[in-house]
Amino acid sequence: MSLSPDWGKTDATIGLHGGTVNGGSTGRKSIVIYFRIEPGKRTGRHTDSAEEVIYIVEGLVEARVGDERALLVAGSIVVIPPGVIHDITNAGESPVTAIGFFSEDRVDSVFEEPLLPRDTDTFSLP
Repeated sequence: MSLSPDWGKTDATIGLHGGTVNGGSTGRKSIVIYFRIEPGKRTGRHTDSAEEVIYIVEGLVEARVGDERALLVAGSIVVIPPGVIHDITNAGESPVTAIGFFSEDRVDSVFEEPLLPRDTDTFSLP
């Protein structure tokens, strides 16, 4: 799987590499994504139209979901309800890898800041 880079248009702390593992074409009502965040970077605050469950494969993250914050280590899971603003930050000194599971076969994500290179704040999967 190839990972595509995204970064914040004006916020240098936003930066991740991600890719879709599967999608609606598999006949399942879910989408699975894989992403990597380098030290000092974060996903950027955004909402998703479907519930997301994130499994931390490796690394240390600070997860912000709504008004809640938590430090998560490898093996941890965070559940994000649909429409709730959230952000995942690499809080360690090594890259974070994670897998996100969405409960729908289509997901619309809206970021507070446009992401480059596509220069948009709205993404849809698949």
